[in-house]
Amino acid sequence: MNEQAPAPKKSLGQHWLHDQSVCRRITQLSAAAPNQPILEIGPGAGALTQVLLETGARVTALETDLGAISFLNEKFEAEIESGQLRIIEGDGRFFELPSPATIPWTVVSNLPYNVGTIIFLNLLNQAEKIERMVLMFQAEVSQRILAEHGSKNHGFLSVLTSLEWDKRRGLKVRPGAFKPPPRVQSEVIVLEQAAPGRGWANPRDEFRKFVDICFRNRRKMLRNVLTRNGYTDEQVRAGFSTCKLTDKTRAEAIPAILFPELFHALQEHETLQIETKG
Repeated sequence: MNEQAPAPKKSLGQHWLHDQSVCRRITQLSAAAPNQPILEIGPGAGALTQVLLETGARVTALETDLGAISFLNEKFEAEIESGQLRIIEGDGRFFELPSPATIPWTVVSNLPYNVGTIIFLNLLNQAEKIERMVLMFQAEVSQRILAEHGSKNHGFLSVLTSLEWDKRRGLKVRPGAFKPPPRVQSEVIVLEQAAPGRGWANPRDEFRKFVDICFRNRRKMLRNVLTRNGYTDEQVRAGFSTCKLTDKTRAEAIPAILFPELFHALQEHETLQIETKG
């Protein structure tokens, strides 16, 4: 790492990647190619940015640290001047991706551990603009994203991800690849847009809240969780019957693909109840 680079800030959860072999492997996983639009969230001192630029990709780097931005503007002055690189001051938790002109975005990031999940959820909300994500997480979080039903890690993140993305583990990254070295293990995961036919239920915000409710009390049977969060016994019975679930079913046992069906079944029965009363 360039000695002139500003020091990573603990307050921002920064652990800047400096291992060139890891940067090259992440770039390979991103399938970066000439003129491909790439959003890099949290470029830090620019080690990964450099390798991405070498592929000819057009990189938009989103950074919240003003010291890092100043350093990157100087380091990549030529690439910025040519239009290959654009550096934006912004926060990945709230950033709205521009609609792609032709090719959807590829998102690449060494996510800050303290806000990585929030940034990831923001990206999931913009799935229609993205074709691929290559993201570094704390290993514990990546395991929750990659989990399948029946696993103790299957939950809110794995359901929302599985419905719109094909997912796989990319590589494990040792603590020494970062400055400063984190006290936890890290993993890179690869997410690619799934084939049409899968997806969140609409309205998306309501469906996301529904999945969150389902996993609030993991040890309790889902029937009890739902009735304690505003759903009637009649709604739940009808929804479970439609989805062929039993009264003893727990959320972690349900495949991701069934959650939209259950959501719709509960909503439809609520509508029927209202029409009947009317």
